[in-house]
Amino acid sequence: MAQMVKDPRFENDVPDADSPGEYFAAYARELAKAAAKVSHENIQEAFDLLTQALKRNHRIYVAGNGGSCSIADHLCCDMMKGTHIHGKPALKVHSLTSAPALLTAL
Repeated sequence: MAQMVKDPRFENDVPDADSPGEYFAAYARELAKAAAKVSHENIQEAFDLLTQALKRNHRIYVAGNGGSCSIADHLCCDMMKGTHIHGKPALKVHSLTSAPALLTAL
């Protein structure tokens, strides 16, 4: 017999608020707390890796599973468009999950 697994959607912390404004304020506070925990060293390391990839004309591949597939595609878009500077070489970013027909062709 299969075991029951707790649905992860019910593990989310939802701000206790009486109005959309209170909800947003509580959400913003939690977001700020999470952002404060981000490692500055890890951000610098990621930046350095991306800079090296650009200088060496390397390609960057991203992928995701399930809903993370869409997040990977969005990251790919952001990295291509959001880092572009006119007259400078662009990052070469490819999503391995953006072509499901190719991905699933056997």
